[in-house]
Amino acid sequence: MGQQRANDSLKKELYKTGEDTNRVLLLDALAINYYLNRPDTAILFAQQAYDLSLKLHYPKGAALSLNRIAAAYSTLGDYAKSLVLFNKALRISQQIDDVLGIFRGYNNIGDNYATRKDYKKALEYFKKAQALSGPEVGSYGQVVLSLNIGDCYLWLQQYDSASVYLLETYAKAKKEGFEDAYGNLDRDLGLVEAHRKNFTAALQHFQNSIVNSQRVADYQSLSTTYTYISNFYKDQGQRDSAILYAKKALQIAQASSFSLGTFEASKLLAAYYAGHDDKEAFHYLSLATAAKDSMFSQEKVKQLLSISFEEKQRQQELEAARTESRNQVRLYALLGILGVFFLVALLLYRNNRQKQQANALLQKQKQEIESTLAELKATQAQLVQSEKMASLGELTAGIAHEIQNPLNFVNNFSEVNTELIAELKQELKSGNSEEANAIATNIEENEQKINLHGKRADAIVKGMLQHSRNSTGQKELTDLSALANEYVRLSYHGLRAKEKAFNADFKTDFDDSIPKVNVVPQDIGRVLLNLFNNAFYAVHEKKKRLNGNYQPLITVSTKRGNKAGVISVSDNGMGISKSVQDKIFQPFFTTKPTGQGTGLGLSLSYDIVKAHGGELNVQSIEGEGTTFTILLPA
Repeated sequence: MGQQRANDSLKKELYKTGEDTNRVLLLDALAINYYLNRPDTAILFAQQAYDLSLKLHYPKGAALSLNRIAAAYSTLGDYAKSLVLFNKALRISQQIDDVLGIFRGYNNIGDNYATRKDYKKALEYFKKAQALSGPEVGSYGQVVLSLNIGDCYLWLQQYDSASVYLLETYAKAKKEGFEDAYGNLDRDLGLVEAHRKNFTAALQHFQNSIVNSQRVADYQSLSTTYTYISNFYKDQGQRDSAILYAKKALQIAQASSFSLGTFEASKLLAAYYAGHDDKEAFHYLSLATAAKDSMFSQEKVKQLLSISFEEKQRQQELEAARTESRNQVRLYALLGILGVFFLVALLLYRNNRQKQQANALLQKQKQEIESTLAELKATQAQLVQSEKMASLGELTAGIAHEIQNPLNFVNNFSEVNTELIAELKQELKSGNSEEANAIATNIEENEQKINLHGKRADAIVKGMLQHSRNSTGQKELTDLSALANEYVRLSYHGLRAKEKAFNADFKTDFDDSIPKVNVVPQDIGRVLLNLFNNAFYAVHEKKKRLNGNYQPLITVSTKRGNKAGVISVSDNGMGISKSVQDKIFQPFFTTKPTGQGTGLGLSLSYDIVKAHGGELNVQSIEGEGTTFTILLPA
C-alpha cells in the first residue's frame, strides 16, 4: 500500500512535468518501483525515459534508463537481452566517463551472471566495480556491492572470504541504517555458520533474517529463509521441523505470488513425504509442477515485450499509463463482481458434483490412491532420467579430453618416425653407418613411447567399458573381513612384483562378529582392490618425497555399524585437499600424474557401492592421510 501511494505521487508529479531531465528521472523512479512485481510496466516507463533522454541529448539518463529496462528483463528471466542492455548502458557511461554509471554497469552485469549461477564470472565484474568504489558511488551502492561479493564467495564455498565480506557489510549497513539489507545478510551468515557446524549460531542468524525481512515486508527473502531453515533441519535429521518450515516457506511464497519460492518449497515437501505419505507427496509435487509451468509461461510475455520494445507504439502505451489510475477503481469493481459470480458458480458446481460422486467415491478410493502412486513413481523416474541426461554431456567431454592426450602422442611420434626412416634410408645410401645407428636408436625410443601411450589409451578405453558395463555376477552371502584380507594381500604382493623399490606396512583390524552380507563378491573385491592400490600409491609417493624418517602404513578394518557392514581403508600418505574431495568420484578426475591413472577407478567404485544400496565416503587431512569408508546394508 505504501509503494502504491508512492507510485501515485510520482505519477501526479509526472503529469505536471514538461519534456526535460526531471521527467526522465521521474520515469526512472517509477521503473524502479515496478521492475520486481510488474516488469512490463517498468519497461514501458523506462522506454519512455530512454526515448526522452535521446531527444534531450542526455547520455546519463539514457544509460540509467537502459539499466532499468535490463533489470526488468532480468526479472522476466530473459537474461540474454538483459545482458546486452546492461553492456550498452556500460559503454555509454564509459564514453562520458561517468564513474557512478560505470560502477552501476559492472555491478549489474555481475548480478546478471550471479543470477545464472556463474559465480566466477560474476566475481570478476564485482571486483571491477569494487575498484571504482568512492564518494561518487555512495554508501548504499558500496553495501549492495559488498553483499553481492559475499554471496559469490558463499556459493563458491570460500566460506572464510564470504564471512569477512558479510560481517563487514553488516556492520556498515547497521551504521547507515540500510534495513532492507539485514534479512539477506543474516540469511547468508546463517549458511556460513551451518557449514562450520555452529548450528546454534546458524539458527540465530536465520531467526534474525526472518524478523528483518518481516520488518521491511520482503516476502521473497522471508520465503527463501524459511526454505534454507527447512534444508538445515533436513540435514540434522529433524524431519518434522523441516516439514514445518517448508510449509511456512510455501505459505509465504503463495501469498506473495513468488513462483520460484513456491516451486522450491513444494519440491522440498514432495521429497519429505515421498515414501511416507504418497498422497501428500503427489499433492506437493503437483504444486511444484504448476509453479514451474507458471514460470515457463512467462516466455510468451517476454516475446510480446521484446516486440513492443522494437515497435513504434509508445504513445499508445503512455496514454494507457495515464488512464491507468482512472480505470483502476472500475477494474477492481468489475473484478469484485466477477469474483462473487465465480464463487457462487463454483459453490453450485461443487455441490452438484458432490451429489453425483458421493456413492461412487468409496468404490474408487483405492483406485485413485494406486493411480496417484503410479503417477508419482513415473514422475520420479522422469526426474532421474533428466539427471542422467544432464550428466551425459560432462562424461562425453571428459572421454574426449582423456583419450585425445595419448592419441596425440602416438600420432606425433609416428610422424617423427616417418621422417627419421626417410633420413635413415638416405644415410644408409651414403654409407654413414654411425649416423644411421643414431637414427635407428631414436626410432627405437620413439617406438617405445608409441607403445607406452598406446597402452595408456587402451587402459582408458578398458576403464570406460568397465564404467559402463552392468555387473552380471550373482549376489551371495559374503564374509567382508575375509574378502578385505584377500584383496589387501593381493594388492600388496601385486605392487611388490611390479616395482621392486615399493615397500610399505599394512595392518588389519577385523571384527569377526559381522554377519555375512549379500553382495556380488567380485564387484566389491574390485572396489577394495582399487582403494588398496590408491592407498599404497599415496604412501609410496610420500616416502619418495620425504626421503627421510617416514614409515608408510595402510590400515584395513571392518566393523558392524548401524544396520550395515563397514569397511575402512586408511593411509598416512599425502592426503587430499578440500577442493579436490568434492571431485574425487567424478569420472576422469585423477590426482595422479599424466599416464599413471585414468580417473575412472573411484568413479567406478562409487557406482558399484551405490548399486549395492551402500555408501562410499572419503575423509582426508591434507599432509596427514586419507580414509575411505564403505557402508553396505546388513
